[in-house]
Amino acid sequence: MGGANGAHVNVTKVPIDTLHQQIFSDLSTGSAQMDAYQTAAWFYGDFFTAKEPYIVELGAIYPPWPRTGLTPACKVGSAPL
Repeated sequence: MGGANGAHVNVTKVPIDTLHQQIFSDLSTGSAQMDAYQTAAWFYGDFFTAKEPYIVELGAIYPPWPRTGLTPACKVGSAPL
């Protein structure tokens, strides 16, 4: 798919019965076949319970940033730091 900004996105359809296996095979081998995943909600726990969790808190990687420059709409519902 090409966007108005010139970006190009390849969308790969994966049957639901092989989706879990393909995602976690890609993550566990580090093959990086995919840059992003749209998963089924019942997979979420598996992202956190692996020997090396695939989803970590951003605070563990990136320091918090000051939210003073955010517009009011972006501050709504934001968790305090």
